[in-house]
Amino acid sequence: MANIKKQQVRGYILLESLLTMALLAVISTVVLVEVSRSRGTLARQNEKIAVLNLALMAFDSGESSLSQNGVAVKLEKTDKKLVVTHKAQEVVSLELLQEIP
Repeated sequence: MANIKKQQVRGYILLESLLTMALLAVISTVVLVEVSRSRGTLARQNEKIAVLNLALMAFDSGESSLSQNGVAVKLEKTDKKLVVTHKAQEVVSLELLQEIP
């Protein structure tokens, strides 16, 4: 009778251990997914900042296009508008109150 009791306790401990490991695996997966998602968001934000900084550099230097560190921007100027494009997508469109020199 005591031997059966020991086997039941061992079985219960084994079951608890398996459930704990499964729960730990699920929690670890959720944490890793969230970290990955936040890193992706941060990378996109950093790329946007780099594009805007490069556009400002191009505007200040009078260049119509500029490329640096794998980031390329193109400025399209008209009398009343300035459009910044990156990867063939419009990033910023500004209406100008005075003519660009």
